[in-house]
Formats: sequence, C-alpha cells, structure tokens
Amino acid sequence: MLDPSVGPAVINLQTLGELRLDGAERVHLSSRQKDLVLLAYLERRSPKSLARAEAADLLWPDRDERRSRQSLRQALLDLRRVLGDGLIVEVNRIALKENAIRSDATLFEREVEAGQFEDAVRRWTGDFLVDAEGIGGEELRGWLEAERERLRRLLASALAQLMDEAQRRSAWQEMVTWGERWVSALPRDCQGHLALLRSCFLAGQLKEGSARYAEIRTQLHTLDIEAPPEFEQLGRLLERKAAAPVGRTSSATLSSPDLVGRGLALADLDTSWRAVCGGAAGALLIEGELGIGKTKLCEEFLR
Repeated sequence: MLDPSVGPAVINLQTLGELRLDGAERVHLSSRQKDLVLLAYLERRSPKSLARAEAADLLWPDRDERRSRQSLRQALLDLRRVLGDGLIVEVNRIALKENAIRSDATLFEREVEAGQFEDAVRRWTGDFLVDAEGIGGEELRGWLEAERERLRRLLASALAQLMDEAQRRSAWQEMVTWGERWVSALPRDCQGHLALLRSCFLAGQLKEGSARYAEIRTQLHTLDIEAPPEFEQLGRLLERKAAAPVGRTSSATLSSPDLVGRGLALADLDTSWRAVCGGAAGALLIEGELGIGKTKLCEEFLR
C-alpha cells in the first residue's frame, strides 16, 4: 500500500468521501471549502499551471472581475501559509509543485495502475469532492463530473479484477464480498449489480441472490435506471433455482442468447456440477445454432 506519510510530501489532502487537509497546523483551512477545492484542482493538474483569471472564474463566476480576483488573492494567501514554496504564485499564473502534497485520489490511481487493487479499493471512502458542485460555475461542475466518472471507472475495474481473481481461486464468499462492495460504492453501475448476482450464483447463495435481485430491481427503478437484459435473465434464473426443491436441480436448456456472453451459461454449468457432486441429480442440454459457441462453452467449462 502506498503510504502518504513517507517521501517528500508531508501534506495530505483527503478528497474521496470528504474534503480535508490532515495535520493540526492546517485545520484552519478545513472550513474553507473553496480554498481546498482550488488546492485539489491544482493538485490534479500538477505541475501544469493555471491562469489566475481562469481560477477566479472557476470558483467565483458570480462576482465581477475585481471581487473575484480579490477572493482568489485571499485564497492564495491562505494556501501559501500552508504550502510555502510548494505553491507557485506568479503575476498571471499559479501552480502546485509536483509532490508538494499527497492526495488520496492520486494514490488511489497509482495503486490501481500498480495492480494493488485491494489497497486501492480500501482507500476508496466515497466520491471525489462530494457536495462541491454548488461552490463554482458550470466549468467546475463539468470538471468534477469528468474526474468522478474517471475515478469510478478505475474503482469498477479494480473490483472486477478482484472478483475475477477470487473466482479463479474458487473463493466464492470473497467474490460475493467484493460484489457487495461494488454495489455499495457505485449504486448506479449496472455491471456491479450483475457481478454481485453472478457471484451469489457461483457461491450457491441462491436465496440470498434472489433477494438481492429484488432489492436491486427496486433500487434501479427508484434511480430511473434500466437494467440490462443479462441482469434480468440472471435474476430470474436465481429465482427459479432458489424456488427449486432442496437436493435437486431442475433440468434446463442453455440456448441463445445466453451463449452470447457465456457468463450465465458457465454459472449454470458450475452450479449444476457442484450440486451433482453433492449427490443431486440433474441434466443440462446445451443447444443453439451452428457456430454459436457450444463447443467453446464446453471447453471453457472443462478448463
């Protein structure tokens, strides 16, 4: 895990889940949200500089030029007291020296890039600069949404990697745990909901998965999000399996379009195989048009 307390940087900026500067000497800035948002903006583009006029328009778009520049000067004075020469203030431009501070968002990115997925996921405590939309203009809101979406994609990628690794080790409960983390952190990401249902299926947690399917459907409806067809297919499959008598597996047919992605088909094969190993009886018929991938599915399952 990358440690923000070592190396040349000694000032730590928290931007995920909450916005604050760590360190007793810097607490006075914790209530200055615009100062910290400006600091986060400079850190995200460091060491590239920013025009002072652009910074003023970014955070004080509703003020005239004289007042916005005055507000910027005060913010820079406050930041300079904390950062010293780590903050470069010129006549027309400002910049943050590279590694002048450490932000959790940057550490998170580096951990994902380094393949330290578990550390990255544990570092994530919430969205980037939560509730900062109302302190600036359209330009700031556009930047915030772009940064948030990019960081969310990195988080989803890290969680997908962790779930794939757990599946390779047949660590089903671990896979479910990461799926729950995905859904909790990114409630609007349908791929996370699908991954959670699939992990419940593979773990044999059919009733739990069926209940989660019902909860997620309600949640997505509330958020006005249309679930993908594969989510509905897997949810209905979980419901059927959960309702089946204990100790038996129902016969089923795996047909197109289930074979297109092969995820549901593989899950059904795996569940049926483990049930048969436990003494149950069942049959699966794999059928579909010529060339749809039936042989590849079987080879993938056997592997």
